[in-house]
Amino acid sequence: MLAKDIHRLERLLEKASEWFDETGIAPDARIKQVAELNGLNDGIYNSVRDLGERVLALRHALALVQQHMKGAIEPADQTPVFFALREDIRVYIAQQLQDEAELIEPAFFGRGPRR
Repeated sequence: MLAKDIHRLERLLEKASEWFDETGIAPDARIKQVAELNGLNDGIYNSVRDLGERVLALRHALALVQQHMKGAIEPADQTPVFFALREDIRVYIAQQLQDEAELIEPAFFGRGPRR
């Protein structure tokens, strides 16, 4: 599940990079730092903790992208790439909620992960 989330988030950040390039908006330095780590270790992680840390870093970068998008009030900033990215973020959030439901829901019926 974490590997799938990493893949989705990396694709979203690639689209965000396209939008930044298209509009000339300078992305937050933290977004650039996370984006430069895409494909870290060619997708090979030593532990679940590594995966979790990568997901958290990517989610934080996506939140920073969303802050930039909220500030895009100029029509020149709201390009077709902007609207496509916004829709892709909506789809990502829905997929993330679905993934979490698949993990959590079975626990209510005595199946699935337990603490």
